[in-house]
Amino acid sequence: MGRAPQPAQAGADTPPPPPGTLAPPEKVHPAIDIGVAVALDDGLIVPVVRSAETLSLGEVARAVDDLAARARAGRLLPAETLGALMTVTNVGSFGNLAAFPILPLGQAGILGPGIVEQRPLTTPGGGVRLGWRCLLALVFDRRLLTDLAADRLLRAVVDELDRFDGNPDHRVGAAG
Repeated sequence: MGRAPQPAQAGADTPPPPPGTLAPPEKVHPAIDIGVAVALDDGLIVPVVRSAETLSLGEVARAVDDLAARARAGRLLPAETLGALMTVTNVGSFGNLAAFPILPLGQAGILGPGIVEQRPLTTPGGGVRLGWRCLLALVFDRRLLTDLAADRLLRAVVDELDRFDGNPDHRVGAAG
């Protein structure tokens, strides 16, 4: 089961936790549903990959391909665009370094990878090599994630990307 932070108290007038505090108590979600932004000729739509935590990266890719194709063909059901805990939007596909979209009500955050470019990287021995990198922007709701929790989430995403070996059967969080 996936975990996501929940606000300490419900209510629209609950102030966000102060920056740098520990994450509020976690709420166990029966499934982690991830929205994926899909560009259309006249706008953007965000269909949802259901129970993403149970899927390999290859299965997620196939689900995204299916949702995107049906979105562009106008064949998505309204329910397929509701209930995302987080959204991923690929602003890099348009050549952008970063974007900071406004969060839909009820979502914990939006992760936006920027353009992937070759950049000089340092090596453990102090040398320099050419490698692929992009900026990752995370916009989050401070009523649901503290700064510390958001920083840890972003670090976990970067670590997972570093571990990925190209295997479509790779499962997020799996050892190896």
